[in-house]
Amino acid sequence: MKEILKKIIVEIITLEARLIVWRYKPKIIAISGTVGKTTTKDVIYSALAENLNIRRNKKSLNSEFGVPLTILGSESGWSNYGSWIKIIVKGFLNIFYSKNYP
Repeated sequence: MKEILKKIIVEIITLEARLIVWRYKPKIIAISGTVGKTTTKDVIYSALAENLNIRRNKKSLNSEFGVPLTILGSESGWSNYGSWIKIIVKGFLNIFYSKNYP
């Protein structure tokens, strides 16, 4: 049951993230590699945050949740289904009502 709910949540937040990218067309910087991704992410964020409205994930979420959560501007709900419902509702509202998407 837990795996089914995880797949449903991943599908929903991925769809929401795709819709947000389609609507707002943000510039996205992706970092890959085997070493130094989190440090590089933090350095880029620090350099750009002074002059731009930008977003980053505060933690290192290297999973199917990481990118959609960053686009949605949310932290992981971990095992709390109430938190995941809030994330999904917030994502839905961002699709239609966000006035200051980074």
